[in-house]
Amino acid sequence: MDYSSNNNSGPYDRKARKCVINLFKEGLPTFFMDYFQPTIEVQQSYKFRWNSLTVYNCTVTLIGNYEIIAVYKFIDKLEDDHNKQNKWFHFTHNFKNYGPGVKNIIIEHSCDFYSFGKNFRESMVKEPSVIIKAKRKPASGFAVFPEN
Repeated sequence: MDYSSNNNSGPYDRKARKCVINLFKEGLPTFFMDYFQPTIEVQQSYKFRWNSLTVYNCTVTLIGNYEIIAVYKFIDKLEDDHNKQNKWFHFTHNFKNYGPGVKNIIIEHSCDFYSFGKNFRESMVKEPSVIIKAKRKPASGFAVFPEN
């Protein structure tokens, strides 16, 4: 996994982080991903801080060689909801039947916030979890031995 961050400063701020997962480097060859098309489960946890108005964004993209194969976007807003402050929240998304060609998974998450006071602490985001759930049967349309 490769990470990159973008952190701005000021009263209005955006904190962003990007994670790129190369499936081949993680031990999942292209043939396996194309033939079995396992469910790809992405889990993420995040927390809003008490002294900011915050919007949490997460985009998960399945990428092939040069094309976007599937995208999932998740957004959550604090907007003065005191029930959400200082509590951990989670989301899970499963990619299924996405087709052949997946090479990379890109997870981009960001927090847009406006802080109150000098002692601002940004919202917290844990590292994402990606689980590949393989099944025993190949995806439909794939044959072990091609017909002549």
